Amino acid sequence: MTKDTNVYTVDQYNGWADEHDWKTVKYDSESRALFYSFLNFETKGKKLLDVACGSGHDLLHYKDSFGFDVNGVDASDKEVAFANKRLGEDAVKVGLSDAIPFEDKTFDVVVSKYAPQAFNSIEDFYNEVIRVLKPGGYFIILTTHPMRQFLEKSVKPRDYFKKEVVVSWIYEHTIPLKEWSHTFNEYFSPLFLDNFIIEQFYEKADTKECIEHIDGESYPGYFLFRAKKK
Repeated sequence: MTKDTNVYTVDQYNGWADEHDWKTVKYDSESRALFYSFLNFETKGKKLLDVACGSGHDLLHYKDSFGFDVNGVDASDKEVAFANKRLGEDAVKVGLSDAIPFEDKTFDVVVSKYAPQAFNSIEDFYNEVIRVLKPGGYFIILTTHPMRQFLEKSVKPRDYFKKEVVVSWIYEHTIPLKEWSHTFNEYFSPLFLDNFIIEQFYEKADTKECIEHIDGESYPGYFLFRAKKK
């Protein structure tokens, strides 16, 4: 996610940071609980980085409930301010997914929830995760399902393989969220498979309150995985 391709992402999150701060708690409880269930390993005292951490609700939970030593990075300076105030410390930095402002092999766990779909380049994101994650460390993401993005493409005939910005209506159709479309080939690329072993994978439909359902049909809204760095 370079500065050129990230302008709209920063602008949109800065634009509705206050609204997003409380709506993410109200509407994302189901996916959040599922994501937390993937942290079923020894966590106390481990160093965790949340990429695109938003306003810090998850970071606080990782710290208080799991005992992680937490850090975060987010492109939105408003979200970062919320997060540091919530944590009571300057643990979160402003930064991009392709230039994470932390040293090599710093973290035992890297997580990112409902954020990778906003990154223009999944490979650039993975390269940074590989850099900052220790060998044997865990990488856990939850992101918008490519099938959902395909169905939400407005120009027809739809092209699954064309990278483009997709507008998704979320939180009872109150927020238009712009995201880059991605394919499973991008998420499970040779780079990923050469550096990680997948331990858990799950795909799930979102509730109709969380996202708009095209034509009322049922399909996966997001997927998540846990992988271990080789």
